[in-house]
Amino acid sequence: MKNYSILFICLSLLLFSLQWPLPALDQEVKTIVEVDWQRGVLVMECSSGLDPQISNLSRARFLAEQQIQWQLPTVFLDALFPVTLDSFYSVGEYVKENTKAALSLGEAVRVNNKTYTHLSTDLKEVVVRYDFPFFGESGIILPLLTHTNSFPMERYLGYVPVRDFPGLVIYARGSYPSYGKEGEEKVKPALFFRIFDEELNLVLEREMCDLRSLKKWGMAAYSYSLDETPFLPRIGPNPLRTMARGVFGKNGTDIIIPNKTARQLLAEESNHRLLREGRILIILDQP
Repeated sequence: MKNYSILFICLSLLLFSLQWPLPALDQEVKTIVEVDWQRGVLVMECSSGLDPQISNLSRARFLAEQQIQWQLPTVFLDALFPVTLDSFYSVGEYVKENTKAALSLGEAVRVNNKTYTHLSTDLKEVVVRYDFPFFGESGIILPLLTHTNSFPMERYLGYVPVRDFPGLVIYARGSYPSYGKEGEEKVKPALFFRIFDEELNLVLEREMCDLRSLKKWGMAAYSYSLDETPFLPRIGPNPLRTMARGVFGKNGTDIIIPNKTARQLLAEESNHRLLREGRILIILDQP
C-alpha cells in the first residue's frame, strides 16, 4: 500500500464504520482486482476465511462477510489508486494533491455494488464480488470531474471536404511512435485522455467535453474487438474511422490522429458535438 493512501483510507474507514459494527473476526481479506475497460468497471473479488471454531456455517459465513464489508473501504481504494487517470496521473497520484476527491472516492463504497456472494467449494472461505462502475449515476468518475462548463473547441477555418458524422472510431492496435520519448509504445486506456493531430495541435481534452456526457459514459469506449455492433448507440451506423498515428503523454494514453481527420472533426460545428459528447470508440490490442 502506498503511504499517500493511508490517511484517505483511515478517514473513509472512520466514516464507513459508523454504519457497520466492528467484526468479531480479524481475518485477512484477499482481493483479486480487474479493471474492465470495455465495460468501464472496476471489478473486485474479495475473500475471507471462515472461523473454524464456529460450527454454525451460517454464523461463520455472516461474520466472514462482515469482515469483508468492514475492510472494503481499504481494499477498494487500494485497488482504485493504481488505475490510470490521464496522461500524467494515476488516480492515487491525483488524489494525493486533491484530498476532497479522496474523501468522495472513499464514499463510493456506500453504494450497493455487490454482484454475488458464495462459499468456496471447500467451505473454508466466503467470496464476494463487487462491480464499481466508472460512469453513471454512482460512477467513480464523479469526484474527479473539476470543470462545470465546456472549454471552447478550436475550429479549423480552411476548406476540407466533410460531412456530419455520428461518431468516431480510432483503430489503435499495435505500437506507435511515442512523441516526446524514444521508440514506440502501445496506446493505454485511461479515464481521461487527449487527442492531438500530427503537429501536436490539441483536438480534444476532458475540459472540452459535455459534463453530462462524461458522467454518463466518459470520453470514449474502449474495445478489444473489431465488432462495432455493441457500440452503435454511441457511435452510430456510419462513423468516421481513422488510424492512430502516434502516442503521447507520460502514461501513453493520448492519441495522435492524422491531420486530415483532425480537420474533418474541427471544420464543422456538428462534428464538435460528437467529440464533446464522447461518441468515440477506441479499438486496442487485447492486454
